[in-house]
Amino acid sequence: MVKSAVWLTPRRTCVNALGVVPDISCQQIGVAGAQASDFLTPFHESGVADDVALRLLETSLKILQPDIREWQCSRPSRLGKEFLRVKQYGMAERAFREALRANPQDADALAGIAEICSEFGLHELAREFLLVALSSRPDDSHVLYLIGRASLQLGDVERAEKDFRQSLSLNPFHPNSNYGLALALRRLERKQEADVYLEKAYVLGADTSSL
Repeated sequence: MVKSAVWLTPRRTCVNALGVVPDISCQQIGVAGAQASDFLTPFHESGVADDVALRLLETSLKILQPDIREWQCSRPSRLGKEFLRVKQYGMAERAFREALRANPQDADALAGIAEICSEFGLHELAREFLLVALSSRPDDSHVLYLIGRASLQLGDVERAEKDFRQSLSLNPFHPNSNYGLALALRRLERKQEADVYLEKAYVLGADTSSL
C-alpha cells in the first residue's frame, strides 16, 4: 500500500540558533493536554485496541486546552512516540511539532520527525533533522544509529559504517546498530567481519525490518 505524503510537503524555517532546519509540516494543528502522553497506557493495560484508544485520545485532545506555557516539554514528545509506535504519522508529527515549539532542540522530537521522514522515503530530510538532534545530544547512540540508517538508505555506505561504529562505541549492545553495521560491511564486501556483527545483532534481538 502506498503511503499518502500530502502533509509532508517540504519547506524550510529557522527554528533555533543552530541554523536552518527543515519544516515538513503543511498543517500546524496543535496537540493539547498535559496528561495526553499518558492517556494510552490504561487502554493498553485493559486490552483496548489501538485504533479505539487513539480515537478516544483525539477526542480528549479537542477538550483539553491548557496554556502551552504550562506544559512540560517532554510530554508532547512522549505522545508523539506513542503515535509513532502505532503508525499514526500525522498525529505523531503534530505532537513532535508542539514539542519543538516549546524547545527547538528537543532531540526526541527531532528524531521522531526524522523517523516519519524515513517512513516516507525522505532520507536526506531525515538526516538533516537527526544532525540537529545530534548537536544537542552528541552521546545518544540511538540518534547515531538513525543517522547511520539514513546514510545507508541514501547509499552512502562508508558514512553509514562510520555512523554505526560511532553508535556502538557509545553502546556496544545496541542491537540495530550491530545489524546496520553488518549490512554496511556486506555492501562493502567485507563478509567475514559483517558476519560477526550479524550474529551479535541476532543474539541481541535486532529489528531486521528496520533496514
